Amino acid sequence: MAKPQIAIVGAGFAGLAAARQLCRLSHQEADIHLFDRNASTTMLPALPDVAGGRLEPARIRADLRKLLKPRIQLHLGTVQSVDPAGKKLSTAEGVFTYDFLVLTCGAVADRRGLKEHQAAAYTLGSLADAERISQDFGAFVQSRSSPQAVVVGGGYTGLELASNLKMRSVRLGRPARVTVLEMKDRILAGLPERIRSYLEAQALRQGLEICTGVKVDSFDGRNVRLSDGSCHEEVFLCWSTGTRRGLPELQGEKQELPDGRIVVDEYLRIPQHPQIFVAGDAAAIHHRDVPLRKAVNFAYYSGQTAGRNILLGLRGRPLQAFRPVDLGWVIPFGSTAAGQVLGIDYLTGRLPLAMHYAMCGYRNFTLGNKLYFAGIAVRSLFGRL
Repeated sequence: MAKPQIAIVGAGFAGLAAARQLCRLSHQEADIHLFDRNASTTMLPALPDVAGGRLEPARIRADLRKLLKPRIQLHLGTVQSVDPAGKKLSTAEGVFTYDFLVLTCGAVADRRGLKEHQAAAYTLGSLADAERISQDFGAFVQSRSSPQAVVVGGGYTGLELASNLKMRSVRLGRPARVTVLEMKDRILAGLPERIRSYLEAQALRQGLEICTGVKVDSFDGRNVRLSDGSCHEEVFLCWSTGTRRGLPELQGEKQELPDGRIVVDEYLRIPQHPQIFVAGDAAAIHHRDVPLRKAVNFAYYSGQTAGRNILLGLRGRPLQAFRPVDLGWVIPFGSTAAGQVLGIDYLTGRLPLAMHYAMCGYRNFTLGNKLYFAGIAVRSLFGRL
């Protein structure tokens, strides 16, 4: 009898956590395959720091071949589609047949609202995006006497990115005008009002301009015209209006959220296709009738549970339901931060900022980078960033 073939699509927090669990299977029990288009994995929460030139890319990147155990077969390339009926993955190199599949393909920047000149706008969904912003924004600021950046999207990623661009321009000696555009009537609309107001005040204090109730009518590659008739000329445009599920295309019946996340059962399986597990930002995991937010810890532990459940199933043991534990969240913003952590509903200042960097270290991939972020956490706690 042929050994079961297990495929993992995506080598982020969830995919690597699933792989670690599946490595508990012996060579005789299964073959494990990991598919990713990149040869490295990334500490995604620190992308704004790289985009703003505060961190070197190497501090948030790790080589997959050095992280993975030899028994995991790494396939570099994009998985284009999944056929649940035939249990097949399609890639540029051919078709792979699986017995069990873990989809941990994460999320990508959603450009659907940008209809013109997409190549001239910047998104922040990957390390390559962050490196491109860092390089191009530095050159943009240096080449203009009055540089101007526009960030479309007043969510936490947009605000973090805007803050980092502002600080970068100040460090370069050419303070840029940085404007955040939000189509709703206020930025950070989904946050508790006390935290939202604190971060908005910090943004204004830093010198960011905030325009709400407007949307982009047109973008010609250089100039942005808004729905209120105003125009921002010669801008560095960043698009940060949310994310959607990354590839691949998943054929067959399934239930999805508007952002493409796939609804799963308590064991993280697609109900219509129980041989497929979904974890991380690709999964719509309902907890108390509400989908969990996209977060590193939920990605890590859901990936761990998905991998463990395949192992348990192969060994004829009952599967384990995913029980999320919400430790809270933090939004870093320059030299401060705000969030809800460990049951504390309102936490601001240096302490949550230090906690953010400590978590970036704890969930990092190499000892050197773990220690590096621990150092940043200590410095941020004492205001020495």
